Amino acid sequence: MLTFEYSTANRDMPVAYGSFRAMHTLCEVLIAGTARPAAEELIRKIYERAGVLESKFNRFDPQSGVSRMNRSAACGETTVDDELYGALEMCRVFNRSTCGSFDIAVQSEERPSGEAYLLQPSRHAVRFTGTGVTLDFGGFAKGYALERIKQLLIKETAGSALVNFGNSSVLALGVHPFGDHWPVGLANPFRDGEEAYGFKLRDGALSISGHTPEHPRHIIDPGSGGYVARDGFVAVQGRSPLVAEVLSTALFAAPETKWSGIMENYTDYRAVRIGCDRDGTVTVTEIT
Repeated sequence: MLTFEYSTANRDMPVAYGSFRAMHTLCEVLIAGTARPAAEELIRKIYERAGVLESKFNRFDPQSGVSRMNRSAACGETTVDDELYGALEMCRVFNRSTCGSFDIAVQSEERPSGEAYLLQPSRHAVRFTGTGVTLDFGGFAKGYALERIKQLLIKETAGSALVNFGNSSVLALGVHPFGDHWPVGLANPFRDGEEAYGFKLRDGALSISGHTPEHPRHIIDPGSGGYVARDGFVAVQGRSPLVAEVLSTALFAAPETKWSGIMENYTDYRAVRIGCDRDGTVTVTEIT
């Protein structure tokens, strides 16, 4: 369900707000300085775009493109649509550029020692290299959706906008209408109403991966096959919401010994580790 609100409290800078659920979380959209009919139509398009992408990448939906691929590609070569094939290509590149720490096959029952899937470019087909392979786009889909939403916002000439998927994947277009950046904060999970760390976004993106008291131990290290034991968060800030999402996922999953090797491939991105202790203490460490 899509909700929409429009405020003209400041006549020089009206603000449109929309919210809906997609990709297992709440998505919030804020657009400033756009007339109501155009803003309402644009938020509706964002809602529809997110819904289409969720129906493609959600492996828990039996009718999604990813679910159908997971069922058939283990038995033989399976043709997929252009968008899903492109995502498979990108994920293979991301796997290599993160030293194997970003891996969409990490949820597999039996993870092959080499490539989990093989691609056939001329037919846009994929074949799994083992019967136990399952592909999951959980660390990719929201970032990819924000990338597509960004294209839509630019096409519709929205100059100032913020799109937030569940406070973990954020896209900022332009700057706040009354400042030089969009302020985005990470809540301290042990102190209600307190911010653990604040970010300043200007025409960029932010992705946060980690463990919270409500969702502990749910991220898997592809290298060991076990759940990552560390607490806290890894946040990545940069130009592309897709790269930020992939990189925050990979860095949190990877052992610290791999961090420098991963960041060598992403020098235009800033990554920090944020630790939150139960006594409220916050520690922030740059990842280089």
